[in-house]
Amino acid sequence: VERIIANLTAPFDIDIAPTLGRIFISDPTAGKIYVSDLEGGGLSEWKTVAGVHGLDVVEDLEHVYYTAGSAVYRAPIDNATASTLVAGNFTLALRVAVDPLATTEAIYVADFGDDTIYALNIDGSDRRVMARHSEPRAVCLPPSSSSLADDEAASSSVKERNANASTAADGV
Repeated sequence: VERIIANLTAPFDIDIAPTLGRIFISDPTAGKIYVSDLEGGGLSEWKTVAGVHGLDVVEDLEHVYYTAGSAVYRAPIDNATASTLVAGNFTLALRVAVDPLATTEAIYVADFGDDTIYALNIDGSDRRVMARHSEPRAVCLPPSSSSLADDEAASSSVKERNANASTAADGV
């Protein structure tokens, strides 16, 4: 294992924008989102965000989506001036995943404080419960964006859920 980025306080989440050649890293202790090149060089502050946790870089939509406290935000990749996407609707929004190809249920949020994975429309409207788990710590979409995988902190199993299904099936 090779360390490519040093001098971070407490990195929490990371996402890669391969087309742009950038790595984005959230650091909740420092209250910052950092950006570097793919080799870890040129590390710089992208944005100061108190309470930042999860992030998802969506090159197709040219935005970075990130969680901070009870909200999910979105900002253009090349300009960290953020606009609030969903504010005050979560207890502790820990992670976010965005499906740029979906027309509905395009944003998924792991609300650690509410023991719930939520789905929302791309504009942040129509919040729906997708799954209830004890302290969900992660949510992600596979490359095909055909199903939703979530991590349940109280269990070592990974569950996979079709984004429109009402039940989860145990996965590997």
